[in-house]
Amino acid sequence: TFLAGDLWFDTFAGPWVITAAPDVADNPTGSVVAGAFLSYALFAVGWVLFALASLRARVFPRLISLAIMVGGAVGFLALLPPFGIPLGFALIALGTWMIRASAPRTIHAPVAA
Repeated sequence: TFLAGDLWFDTFAGPWVITAAPDVADNPTGSVVAGAFLSYALFAVGWVLFALASLRARVFPRLISLAIMVGGAVGFLALLPPFGIPLGFALIALGTWMIRASAPRTIHAPVAA
């Protein structure tokens, strides 16, 4: 979500900032740099934590969870090509696995004696 917000900012607000305050665009400091770094860091940390949780809960195949973890860590630089590719391929693998996986088993409550 933070990365999507950053992409939105770069697309729509970025051109306005360049025309309204060119000094900010030429010499980014303070909250602009902190906000950008925070967006990238939280994006990467979020995917790594998601992968760790899936790995620990064993809800996805181990290899896919590890691929998401690596893609998330590399995703810190996701706005620069080709760093978004590993996460993209990991999520394609996850989607393919989810489509092909059999329906979940129904768990029945124990019968009272």
